[in-house]
Amino acid sequence: MNNTVTFKINMKRLIRGGAGLGLSLLFLASCALLGPGMPNLAKDFTPEKLEFRSIVPEIHREVLPNGLVLLHHQKSNLPIVEAQVLVKAGAIRGSDELAGRANLCAALLDEGTSSRSSVQISEEIEFVGGSLYSSGGMEYSTAGVSVLTKDVELGFDLLSDILLRPAFPEREVERLKGETVASIIRSRDNPRSVASDTLREFLYGDHPYHRPVVGYEETVPKITRESILDFYSTYYLANNAILTIVGDLSLDEARDLAKRHFGEWKAGEVSEVEVPAVPAYPKIRLERVQMDLTQANVVWGHRGLARTDPDYTVTRVMNYILGGGGFASRMFNSIRDREGLAYSVYCIFSAAKHGGTYQGALQTKNESADQALKLVVEEMQQIQQEPVTEKELREAVSYYSGSLPRRQQTAAQLLALISAGEYYGLPQGYWERELELMQTLTPEDILRTARKHLDPAGLSIVVVGDEATTPISVAN
Repeated sequence: MNNTVTFKINMKRLIRGGAGLGLSLLFLASCALLGPGMPNLAKDFTPEKLEFRSIVPEIHREVLPNGLVLLHHQKSNLPIVEAQVLVKAGAIRGSDELAGRANLCAALLDEGTSSRSSVQISEEIEFVGGSLYSSGGMEYSTAGVSVLTKDVELGFDLLSDILLRPAFPEREVERLKGETVASIIRSRDNPRSVASDTLREFLYGDHPYHRPVVGYEETVPKITRESILDFYSTYYLANNAILTIVGDLSLDEARDLAKRHFGEWKAGEVSEVEVPAVPAYPKIRLERVQMDLTQANVVWGHRGLARTDPDYTVTRVMNYILGGGGFASRMFNSIRDREGLAYSVYCIFSAAKHGGTYQGALQTKNESADQALKLVVEEMQQIQQEPVTEKELREAVSYYSGSLPRRQQTAAQLLALISAGEYYGLPQGYWERELELMQTLTPEDILRTARKHLDPAGLSIVVVGDEATTPISVAN
């Protein structure tokens, strides 16, 4: 593989001050499903078995005449309304030759419509103290608005305008393309980003998920306004979208807004994207990226789970114990606390609709990278060899049981949870059932899952650092 690596970021999110890069772009948000030998939440859900109070409140769902899915929950503790439209028009709907097109399409939605300039859009939403956004992703793109209840008419007018009548001005297309390419080039100096980006390409191979959301330096300039219009007309259809409304609105009010502002949105034929399985590899593979650094950036991974895999909840709990639990995890205690090799180490099972990966990362002195990697492999092997302790299991379950309520305290958080649940096809009451099942997990469930879904012998490893002072033997 060529060691000249490009790093791709979502310019729109950076410009808007939205979701940041965090410690690493290696990881997607993880969600949850079940353990081996246990019921599949999406298939075997039985509300009468619930023992937990409602964590995620009941959601009204209906399909409008044009095929647009409407989700609504009234949350009137504050006079705020959050609305988001999720369109199944992400990077996997594109091609390697035009990588970045889906992201540009989404990012340009609010850069002008047939009746408003980008300046007018910004001034109108800022005047009422609201926010309006649009963003591309791997599997889908989103556009949303947040306003006070008294300004909800304006909010929906702006949101529907950018989604139904975007102009894609040529000047804005060229500007955003230039900014994106400049960001890709600048990011080559960030070793953590280079490591994450290289691992994604290394892990996924020809799988569509290898394609960066924002594209490559060589593909973004090839994207024309006409190709963006073609992508928009193909995928931005009412029956290919989900409208979620959460906040200080009754169902009748929400339905009326949806019909008046999105009722004219046209439907069309949309084919399902065909996505192959994420590849697995029979042995440890190593990719080196030379950078003059005193600290090596080390990342690793292998094939993981799809978002709807029935094993995902128990896998999530297992990973908390292994490396996802911060100070409580085995990798952290072994590599940082006991050996003092790294300031932080973590790993995660990231899941998407069509597949997922197990990934981890650490930073250490160049000369310590091999020792740290050997400890990573040892901890993966150890959790496959004998059951975890009851204390470790209870701490992991307690963490996740307490985190879900915190994830839906605000209207925006609840909207994200509801929208994702619809996209992945999760049933009403899914989250309560998940918590109930977590309480039944045993150390043997964790052991069985570690043996099934961890593959220390098939890791793909990327090391970014000074090759002369960073010997790696774990891949030999």
